[in-house]
Amino acid sequence: MQTNKKTQLCGLLNITYLDLAGNSFTGSLDPYFPSLQHLDLSENALTGPIPSSIGDLVNLQYLHLTGNQINGTLPPTVGNLTSLLHLSLSNNLLQGTLPPSIGNLQLLQNFSLSNNHMEGSIPPSLSGLASLQMLRLSNNKFAGDVPSNLGSLRSLKELDLSGNKLNGTIPPSVGELQCLQRISLSYNQLHGSIHPSLGKLVLVQYLNASSNRLQGTIPPSLGNLSSLQTLDLSNNEFNGTFIFATFANLSNLTGLHLSGNEGLAIQTDSPSWTPSFQLTALKLSHCNLAINYGFPRFLATQKESLMTLDLSKTNLGGSIPSWLFNITTIKGLRLFYLQDNFFNGSLSLPIVIQDLRYLDLSNNLITSIPKDIGLLLPSLWYLNLSINSLSGCIPSSIGNLKYIGILDLSFNKY
Repeated sequence: MQTNKKTQLCGLLNITYLDLAGNSFTGSLDPYFPSLQHLDLSENALTGPIPSSIGDLVNLQYLHLTGNQINGTLPPTVGNLTSLLHLSLSNNLLQGTLPPSIGNLQLLQNFSLSNNHMEGSIPPSLSGLASLQMLRLSNNKFAGDVPSNLGSLRSLKELDLSGNKLNGTIPPSVGELQCLQRISLSYNQLHGSIHPSLGKLVLVQYLNASSNRLQGTIPPSLGNLSSLQTLDLSNNEFNGTFIFATFANLSNLTGLHLSGNEGLAIQTDSPSWTPSFQLTALKLSHCNLAINYGFPRFLATQKESLMTLDLSKTNLGGSIPSWLFNITTIKGLRLFYLQDNFFNGSLSLPIVIQDLRYLDLSNNLITSIPKDIGLLLPSLWYLNLSINSLSGCIPSSIGNLKYIGILDLSFNKY
């Protein structure tokens, strides 16, 4: 903090609670209040390193330094703060490795170090944080394995290791985190398969392992995740055949993202099944749906909740079914991607789709579109019908698309 402001406070030797968040304090951090239990200096403009003397604040329970420009390394003396319950250092410029002494903080419940420049491996000593409920290490440069003893954090509710350089496998011990509600491992270099033990995470609501190099099949045990709302396994290297009916009983599921797994074949309609969920987003782009007999029939059960549907480059062909556009299935749809497939014939739009903003049917074999398309899609901003077999006159109703920003009719037969 600036010297003059520091001087104004230096006499408060018995202060236990100090909150100066959201101001414009500059200068370096210099803790000088020995009785402090709560210190919040977040969202200021503090610079410089965290001094080793931070370890002298042995009564500290809450330390919040998020949103500054603090740099340097995290001093090992932070392990002296054994009364600490909350430690938030996110959105700074910290670098270096995470000191093993962090494992001394056995009372720590929330630890956030996201959006820094930390590197090296995640120390196994983290398993000593027996009370930890939230661990956020995202958007750093951590490398190596996810610690195999991570499963000992039995109180953990949120685990975010996304946006690092982790390159090992997902340890089976993650399945022992029975209190876990959110887990994000996305944007790393993880490989290997997903262990069936992850199916034991019955409280998990959000599971994101996208943008890694995960391989093998998607384990059927994920169908046991009864609390699951969002599953994102996109942009990996999964292969084999996945039976969509595995998720039939996941009544809380709203978002499913499997795009970018080019070796993955998805069986959507066999065996016969009825989903208990209502999706808001379904993304299967670059997967193989050709093993099905036509368009995924289970979509007829998705009422007005579906807002994003991406079936681009899935090897689908034939005509686009008219039932897809009935009022109960597609009424709330906003983003619709069907490009790079083999759809042919006429595009039929029997109803007005009021909320649709984005429609991409490029690189198919469509021969005609409705003459009143401009009235049926009144909110459309993006329309791409390029690389098809459209001919004749461009429908004059397109002039009614008052919100249109991008219109692409190139490479047709007009």
